[in-house]
Amino acid sequence: MYSNTEPYTYVVTDGENGFLANNRPEDWLIAIRRAIKDNKLREQCIENAIDYLRDRHSEEAIIGRLIEEFPEVIKNIKTYDRCKNFAFQKVKYTFSRPFNWLYLTGFYMKRTGIKDLLDRAKRKILGTNSYSRPRGTKK
Repeated sequence: MYSNTEPYTYVVTDGENGFLANNRPEDWLIAIRRAIKDNKLREQCIENAIDYLRDRHSEEAIIGRLIEEFPEVIKNIKTYDRCKNFAFQKVKYTFSRPFNWLYLTGFYMKRTGIKDLLDRAKRKILGTNSYSRPRGTKK
């Protein structure tokens, strides 16, 4: 059951893969009665809707349309190989993060001194939402 308006009218054909009703209570009542009374039509609409989804919205159908509409994806398939190294880059980034923190700590300590470094860290930690709310209250 669908309202006889866009976007439903792009996909649903009344009596084929669903039931369309105009936006009036009488029309909805007629469409509901039609769907309840005609078992064969209702089952046919269900089968047609499933076939429509399988033919137009399955993974294979979408990939096929993408290949047809964007042939440059297939031509430049070698660029995908570069993305395979992403997992290695992610691991490298994760393990290099502490060294970056150490470097920045040393940099700020040299530049501003230990007192300013501790004040900066305190502001950073207390500035986050999890630490800034008063104790005993919940968000």
